[in-house]
Amino acid sequence: MLQFTQELKDQWVAALRSGEFQPTTGTLKRVERGGAEGETVGHCCLGVLAEIMGTEQKVSEDNDVMFVFRDLPPFAEGYLDSNRIEEDGSELRGGYLPNRFMNQWEQDSLAAMNDNGSTFGEIADAIEEKSLKDFIPSEVVVKR
Repeated sequence: MLQFTQELKDQWVAALRSGEFQPTTGTLKRVERGGAEGETVGHCCLGVLAEIMGTEQKVSEDNDVMFVFRDLPPFAEGYLDSNRIEEDGSELRGGYLPNRFMNQWEQDSLAAMNDNGSTFGEIADAIEEKSLKDFIPSEVVVKR
């Protein structure tokens, strides 16, 4: 099952600081319009996480990338998600990660930092300051 772990958090922080990824806003990942197929313009900080996880990608008509998340934790009773759920249970995501995978409050906070001009280094610092449990949705917290 896909879970947010300390190892993944550490890899995400390192990737944000690596200089390998260029920032973009409003979407997890954007590719060049009319450019070479698959040429990346930039990532949101959340898109960097999706990228380093090796998540399958589909390019939309507006050149934003939809990530296909599979093997997610089950929904809690009465817990609804407004994004697209595929027949096989996977989720297509373009703006946020599945909130069964990562707490929506933390995603909103990090996306706001990203879209308001914080550097990836500043975002990495903010991620590092938080505990692992801050990122795990309460609906899917498992005993460790």
